Amino acid sequence: MKPDAFALLGLPSDTDDDARIRAAYHHLVREGRADAAVNIAYAAIRHSAERERYRWSEPMAVVDKLPKVEDRLPDVEALVHELATLSEWEAGARE
Repeated sequence: MKPDAFALLGLPSDTDDDARIRAAYHHLVREGRADAAVNIAYAAIRHSAERERYRWSEPMAVVDKLPKVEDRLPDVEALVHELATLSEWEAGARE
């Protein structure tokens, strides 16, 4: 697995601001901490098109962009409570 370009620059992986990415890179350069890995990381994510290509180059990037299963599941406790409080007529009407 390749090193995370965002982590190498000290940024959250959802950073999309070109200026913020550039500032993080230049900060590392000024501090003398811009080694080859940092230079490659900056080149990989410095522009929006390159960032998208970088994000989709990892197989798990596709999975990470999908909605979480928990966000799509119904509230089971609420459903159980609703079914438990139905009158016989309501229960029969739903069948």
